[in-house]
Amino acid sequence: MTEDILQARRIGAAEAGRAYQLVAMFHPDISKAQWTRYLRSFSAKDGRRGLVVLEDARGCIHAIFAFAVQRSLRDEATLQISELATARLPGSVPMRALMRFAGRLAAELGLPAVLLDLEPVSVATFDDRSLARAGYALDRVTLRACPRS
Repeated sequence: MTEDILQARRIGAAEAGRAYQLVAMFHPDISKAQWTRYLRSFSAKDGRRGLVVLEDARGCIHAIFAFAVQRSLRDEATLQISELATARLPGSVPMRALMRFAGRLAAELGLPAVLLDLEPVSVATFDDRSLARAGYALDRVTLRACPRS
């Protein structure tokens, strides 16, 4: 039953205000106007680009992700989902909900691959076996340069 705690749902510009509360917690330098512009620019009528939230039965938003169809160097179409803001819940419930959404959306769009761009803490609850059970495997690691002090 824990699989149903959070549901993934696409959002549009009309819901920018409600989603902004979570964005502001993780990105206090982003104004509501900037967030609304980003949301509008990320929407696409063909459904191949947009934003998705993870929310509970009360409608409380726990995470926001951006998604877009990208082409790889090998010209393979890939669904890329990037984490924008996630409230930390114990366990793997948010990431499992995201993985279910990603699988459904990739199938709907006829895409053979999914790339998840997540904060390190988001995948910390997974080991190789639990990732495999969810249909995923660790494939690449991104390293970001930090400013020297």
